[in-house]
Amino acid sequence: MGNPTPSIAVVVFDLDGTLIESDAVKTRAYFDIFPPAAEPVVQAAIRADRYENRFARIARILRGLHGAEPAQAEIDRLAKAYNDICEGHQSTCAERPGASRVLASLAAKRPLYVCSGTWEESLLRVVKARGWQPHFRGVYGGPRKKATNLERVAAHAGCRETDMLVVGDTRDDFDAAADKGCAFRGVKSGASDFGDKKVTLIADLTELESL
Repeated sequence: MGNPTPSIAVVVFDLDGTLIESDAVKTRAYFDIFPPAAEPVVQAAIRADRYENRFARIARILRGLHGAEPAQAEIDRLAKAYNDICEGHQSTCAERPGASRVLASLAAKRPLYVCSGTWEESLLRVVKARGWQPHFRGVYGGPRKKATNLERVAAHAGCRETDMLVVGDTRDDFDAAADKGCAFRGVKSGASDFGDKKVTLIADLTELESL
């Protein structure tokens, strides 16, 4: 099993694209909850802000379609439809190579957490459905920002943020880690957008077993 890397007290994982193959479905679900004629407006909304939360993005799409501020009830209805599609897929889709193995291995060495943009209630159900709940000391999601959730991890674990390693597949994960002074390891996925950031990328999560 090996000894833990002394400088890393806690490992924090993103979910979508990092532990499971779900990024594409989470994007496609926006097209699924609107009629086909809305596709150009949906595409424009996704391009406008890649990391916008579901409520804000759905409101943006509705404004683009109808030219008026949408009713909150309509936003909520569509957000639930979106969540139902995503949660069903997240609970059953393929995991990233080595995910279950590395979670079991690392959980025996140090505390593990999930920090995801997925709404927290759904995130808890997804982690439980996949049988990963025993590996994690905490599961933190939206509507809180990832940087805020990293603060929650540090408080719960009783460690400094600078002693935490964040593992994620997008710039959003990288930026949250950088904001809090956490170490970062990138996971290569179809959604990876690190650009000119100097990020060490892995394709198989078992590369983390030596931590």
